[in-house]
Amino acid sequence: MPNMRHIILIRHAAAEASSPTGLDSDRKLSQLGQKQAQAAAQWLKEHLHESPRILCSTAERTRETAAALLDVYTKANVHYLPEIYEATPAALMSVLDADQHSPLVLVGHNPGLESVLALLCTGQSSAVRGMSTGAIAWLTAPHEGVAPGCAELKQFWTP
Repeated sequence: MPNMRHIILIRHAAAEASSPTGLDSDRKLSQLGQKQAQAAAQWLKEHLHESPRILCSTAERTRETAAALLDVYTKANVHYLPEIYEATPAALMSVLDADQHSPLVLVGHNPGLESVLALLCTGQSSAVRGMSTGAIAWLTAPHEGVAPGCAELKQFWTP
């Protein structure tokens, strides 16, 4: 579709229950999470044939999830944004609106990701379908900017 861009939301893969520092942001991927991240990266590589720009939370588990993407998209450009961590749907909409690149991958967290997915597709952040760890939601949206209800869910994948 002309004038449409691809926005791909990826929830970080499964993480350890705690971190050595006690900080939530320092939690690393579990063994399951490492497998989920690799599976997600492989699935995306099979379906997206060009390198995306990656916007990623600064939390360790999202950074490790993005690292799996960088293993398959060696030319991808990644930006680590602290505003993605613990973001509200409105904050995530602002992040997506500020970067009009296509394809654009956002690696983040729930409940923000599943709420922004609902907001983009239905216009209501309460219409959540859920995103398990490692899940991918691939959307198409107008290049002009994002707004509630502007996007269409193209594909949804879970590991």
